[in-house]
Amino acid sequence: MNCGQICVSAERFFVHRDIHDEFVDKLAEETKKIRVGNGLDRVEMGPLVAEKERTRYEAVLERAREQGAEAILGGGRPQGFDRGWFVEPTILSECNPRMDIFNNESFGPVAPICRVESFDQALEYANNSKYGLGACL
Repeated sequence: MNCGQICVSAERFFVHRDIHDEFVDKLAEETKKIRVGNGLDRVEMGPLVAEKERTRYEAVLERAREQGAEAILGGGRPQGFDRGWFVEPTILSECNPRMDIFNNESFGPVAPICRVESFDQALEYANNSKYGLGACL
């Protein structure tokens, strides 16, 4: 929604190890269907609000990769968009709750996924934040 540039966007995904791989596969399937464009066409996702925000968001993704995240899908700029501040919808796997992306808002179209062993572990990780990040179950 709004390219992830709103409060209460999904910022962190905690997925039980028993369904993790299937969840990532299905999320990737659905994410591939997202049409990126300028809004005058039939699209689901437009650009980020400004060049400064795209630069900041790309640094967030780069830092996540440096900390061990793996880009399952996306992570770059879509081909054919030389004007505007477009980015690809991105799925990051192999994340952990110590990563910067799990402790700060990304304000971009990214789904960082952390594999967990139990509901209690997911709850512990979700509550271990200095922010009042939105949550869904």
